[in-house]
Amino acid sequence: MSMSNWKIFRMATVAAAFAAGLMGAQAALVSQRIPWITLFAMFAASIPAMLLIIWLQRINPWSAPAWRFPDWALNPFQLREPLQFFHFTGYLIFAAGLGGIVGGMYGSHAITANNQMLVAIGLGQLAGVYACTIVFRTKMAPRLPQG
Repeated sequence: MSMSNWKIFRMATVAAAFAAGLMGAQAALVSQRIPWITLFAMFAASIPAMLLIIWLQRINPWSAPAWRFPDWALNPFQLREPLQFFHFTGYLIFAAGLGGIVGGMYGSHAITANNQMLVAIGLGQLAGVYACTIVFRTKMAPRLPQG
């Protein structure tokens, strides 16, 4: 696939995750709101978890010599560049949860604990990916000028 095809693939998949959440496709664990402090803890715990996972890939000898910064136009399934995968799945998780919350606010189903957790963990995963670009900056390829 070309770079533009990967961007379309990523955008379509994230939109499908949002639509699935909107229609209440997730099975409900609990149909109640989770305290903000618990959601914040889930968000915050996702960041060091992502740093640990990516650190393990950093020391993996089969990892790419340099990782590219997360980009919607790149293949998210490259085993040698884990940031692409976790960037993509972070958006999927976030979109599914956000869709569920929007569907609960304006649709026929309740806002579930699942939806709230997906948003917190998805955002935490994305924050963790960007933290990895800072913590592991020596592993990151130089950014190419835009335009």
